[in-house]
Amino acid sequence: MINEVMAFVKLRWIALLIILIVVGAEGFSAWNDSATEDEPAHIAASIIRTRFGLVDFYPEQPPLPGLLAAIPLHLLPIDIGGAMRFGVSDAWLVGKILLYGTDNNADAMIFAARCSTIALFALLLASVCFFTWRATNSRIAAIAALILTASCPNLLAHGHLATSDLAVTVFSYLAVMCLVSGVTGNHVSLAVCGGAFAGCAFVSKVSGLFLVVALPVVALIALRRILPAVRACLLASGAALVFI
Repeated sequence: MINEVMAFVKLRWIALLIILIVVGAEGFSAWNDSATEDEPAHIAASIIRTRFGLVDFYPEQPPLPGLLAAIPLHLLPIDIGGAMRFGVSDAWLVGKILLYGTDNNADAMIFAARCSTIALFALLLASVCFFTWRATNSRIAAIAALILTASCPNLLAHGHLATSDLAVTVFSYLAVMCLVSGVTGNHVSLAVCGGAFAGCAFVSKVSGLFLVVALPVVALIALRRILPAVRACLLASGAALVFI
């Protein structure tokens, strides 16, 4: 595995250039685009959950994307003001008050919350390039996969928003690819990583629970044998539970 990573480094300049272009474009959009309808609620959840420990704030959404977004958010001087007088049940209203009903810099807060999503998008691009190269041993195929992923309209639209959509996409992809690479190459560590990434998907968005069905099916298809696939999935499940 280490040798494969070192060989992949030879692709770094072309891949890095493409990723930097995409990150720059997403960063430009993150700074200039207004907040979407649901971003204020996600931003409020990031701040309230981490500052006050109110885990029941915005219970519709699992916590991981908000925790990641809170890292750059807490670098800003954020005034909670009177936002919490509405209680912990209306994340949408609290978010709009935090952004527009106080002296906070709304543009800076929105951009800061979006930075974690842009970082996850960059991780997705690098991962697609790596796993494609690993599967095909072709630099052309790896770069082609990278370009196709980087130009996907849906990913570009969500790649700079402070929501949970891209997070569950990235972690689901990593879970599947790590598990497949682990079971086909007999790398136990990769199977464990697949389980950990599945755990990340579970705590990113409710739709991440589709992996409960998808991972066993993928493992069975990859191995074409029931018992090894079951063992791999049990190992990945244990890692997911430990992570959660």
